[in-house]
Amino acid sequence: MNVGEAEAIALAIEMKATHLLIDERLGRQAATDLGLRIIGVLGILLTAKRQGMVPAIKPIMDDLINQAGFRVSSKLYSEVLKTAQE
Repeated sequence: MNVGEAEAIALAIEMKATHLLIDERLGRQAATDLGLRIIGVLGILLTAKRQGMVPAIKPIMDDLINQAGFRVSSKLYSEVLKTAQE
């Protein structure tokens, strides 16, 4: 876990946040161990689609992967698209 993730976790605890946006595996585990509810970028995208804020998730995920270097396993990629019904 890096310094930024540790600071985000500490702030979430201090602020009594209901959720913490975090994607890195070690940070997610640490946050969960501390009782925080976590959500990642892909969870945010699914919520946005469910609420009609974005029409499709696939192009956004593809841009994140191809332009921003976002890493996602092919299994998770497929699961997200299935959940989004795309």
